[in-house]
Amino acid sequence: MRFFILLTVAFLLFSCNKEKQLLTGRVLIESLESGEQKAVKGASVDIYNKQNESFYTTSYKDTPALFNSITNSKGKYRIEGIVAGEYTVVISATHNGEVLTQIQEITLDRDSRYECDFILKK
Repeated sequence: MRFFILLTVAFLLFSCNKEKQLLTGRVLIESLESGEQKAVKGASVDIYNKQNESFYTTSYKDTPALFNSITNSKGKYRIEGIVAGEYTVVISATHNGEVLTQIQEITLDRDSRYECDFILKK
């Protein structure tokens, strides 16, 4: 009986202890002509559960993001509290009146910190 109780407690502790991840990085814009990269202030970084192919054919704006962040003046973002798993990241920014968007799949393992830089092409 004691073994069963210990086993149950161990299972509950293990299943409730989902490590939270930290995702940081920068959003840059790259000129196709010069190759120059600049930080993007005010870019939106939205994290969604990994979606199926219909995610790309319908508007992702119809789906609420799990996490989001806006880049600072140096193009840096920080998102805390993400559980390990597979996600779709949507980065969007307005540059010279043009909306630039990048969609990328990422997988977060059980590390505590990830750094992902995203480069928007203009």
